Amino acid sequence: MVKFQTMTIKIIFILGFTSILIVSSQSQAPPMLENHFEWCINVTKVDRTIALKARRHDLTFNDHKGNCFLYCICSGVGFCDKDLKLVTKFLEQGTDIDKEKIRNAGEKCNQISTEDECDTVFERFKCFFDHVPETPVH
Repeated sequence: MVKFQTMTIKIIFILGFTSILIVSSQSQAPPMLENHFEWCINVTKVDRTIALKARRHDLTFNDHKGNCFLYCICSGVGFCDKDLKLVTKFLEQGTDIDKEKIRNAGEKCNQISTEDECDTVFERFKCFFDHVPETPVH
């Protein structure tokens, strides 16, 4: 069941991302994080209050849809690579936080793995924000 949900999210993500690329290539405007935020809410059917918590790095919720929302954001915006590893170079941008601290947290947290991709992304982000709580909210 979990694998089916993850596969469904991947398929929806690929179709949606392809649509965004087509539209953005026509308008010459890159998709905005805000648009992707809304899109991921719609795709994952997550409660908006949980999505807003996730956006503020408040990962105290216990909700699989919330975890899949993070997966959607992570894979769609570039916070994660194709293997769902946190991309520390991306997380370093626009911050005065010590780059070594960010890299060390990324290395440590990227070692986390679960049987479910949504849960893996959630646990990696939770670990990262525990180690680098001053990470700016986007």
